[in-house]
Amino acid sequence: MAKNRKIEVKGVVVTITEKGKEDFISLSDIATGFDGGTGLIEKWIRNKNTIEFLAVWEAINNPDFNISGHKTILGEVGTNRFMMSVKKWVALTNAIGITANAGRYGGTFACREIAIEFATWLNPLFKMEIIGKIFQFSENYETVFQNVFNEQPDFGDENTVYDVYLMQDLSTKHFKIGMSKYSGFREKTLQSQKPSVVMLGSKSFPSKKEAYHFEQKMHAKYEDKRLRGEWFDLSASNLQEIDNSFKQ
Repeated sequence: MAKNRKIEVKGVVVTITEKGKEDFISLSDIATGFDGGTGLIEKWIRNKNTIEFLAVWEAINNPDFNISGHKTILGEVGTNRFMMSVKKWVALTNAIGITANAGRYGGTFACREIAIEFATWLNPLFKMEIIGKIFQFSENYETVFQNVFNEQPDFGDENTVYDVYLMQDLSTKHFKIGMSKYSGFREKTLQSQKPSVVMLGSKSFPSKKEAYHFEQKMHAKYEDKRLRGEWFDLSASNLQEIDNSFKQ
């Protein structure tokens, strides 16, 4: 049985529940702090930008994401007949990042990135407050921050462009060498968790396999500078070498 915990954000008590090894945050609880209540969730999920965000998250994190279902939804956005709910989104796309259950202990829950996106849509100040609370709540900030965004190698999609990127956390002066199908989205999601993270550069590859091998080559080259996972303490000369590699 999932273990529920609570955080308080600007007077709103928000439930966090475990799903597998991930924390899922109650959007229903968040919505109660605003005029419109839980009805705001359906307004939010009918927004085209929301649907695009959810689709990119699922494409990165969910190997069973139904892309054709997503395309069907996009074809109806903006029409008078368009209706959307969390349950419908999950049913049509096989989504895993957001859930909705009925009953006394039900409600709408979402993973950290999606919950923060919802909070952004509601109120930017509330977003900043909830980011701080989520990571104060985590026993190990760095482990959580690292694990949320690490992708495991899967070479099944050979015709999709992948990027190897270099980012910096301006608050720590540390650098991340990583890989993503959507480096721009990765920057956005990292910034939603920690706004001090910025993109410094990237290099595109025609397949995930090639990107993965390049990323691993860069990790090996700077192994003596590794802090943890994909984070490194790089010098100015290291940065110049990486920039040159990106341009080759």
